[in-house]
Amino acid sequence: MLEDPERAVREIGRCLKPGGELVGTALLAEGSRRQRTICGIGRRRGYPVPPSGHDVRRWLTAVGIAEPTIEPERGFAVFRGRKDAD
Repeated sequence: MLEDPERAVREIGRCLKPGGELVGTALLAEGSRRQRTICGIGRRRGYPVPPSGHDVRRWLTAVGIAEPTIEPERGFAVFRGRKDAD
């Protein structure tokens, strides 16, 4: 887990050429009770808080990723999209 995932997405978006595809994975804050419990334990031990699906979608849109997809919307997810062609 990254300490600052938003910053990582900004940097990847900066480096991605127009028309390029961004694909990644994320453990999202939304999930099963078991997953939320594990994330809570991690948070108490100093690990970063996982982002929400809404956060990831907002970050991708902000760097020019057109119509990003996140599947599934909970738990361990794959996100993808193409950078707008300039």
